Amino acid sequence: MILKIKGRPSKLSELEKTEPAVSSPMADYSIKGMGKTGEVLAIVVGTVSILIISFGLGKVFNKKA
Repeated sequence: MILKIKGRPSKLSELEKTEPAVSSPMADYSIKGMGKTGEVLAIVVGTVSILIISFGLGKVFNKKA
């Protein structure tokens, strides 16, 4: 619950817009000029990339007993 004291908004309601610290390699999950197909392709490529990186790191740090 957000409380107001004497008609003033709380600090939580005064959010400022800021620039992102790092820009996205595929902004808005899309590839320019490809429309909806570009959005789907960007999501698939991102998901597969993360899976490959995770699998690779798992192989590198795998400790066999």
